[in-house]
Amino acid sequence: MKSFEQLSEDIEQRRAELKQRSQERMSKFKEKSAAGLEDAAQKAAAGREMMAANDEAAAERAQEYKEKRKAQEKAREDARAERDKEKERREEMKAEIKAEIEKERAEKKKEREKEIKGD
Repeated sequence: MKSFEQLSEDIEQRRAELKQRSQERMSKFKEKSAAGLEDAAQKAAAGREMMAANDEAAAERAQEYKEKRKAQEKAREDARAERDKEKERREEMKAEIKAEIEKERAEKKKEREKEIKGD
């Protein structure tokens, strides 16, 4: 049988071992927690970077779309202006031709009147 001293020493030794294990577990837990927090922070930072890149790409696409629409609108306006210019030119030509025809008719009328009077 063990003596009281040996029993006390065994109990003290076990307490010391338990305390040591408890401290080791606590330090491992703290390390894991710190690593987990660090991983979470890295993932969050990566997510923010990805969102920023996506936002930037979306802004670029939106700007390209606006520029494209602006160019299309300008092309439509230019085409409209060209059509209007051509229409105006044709109307001027029509007016000139009509004026020439009227002038010729008036001249012919005068000639006929002279022939009628001259006979």
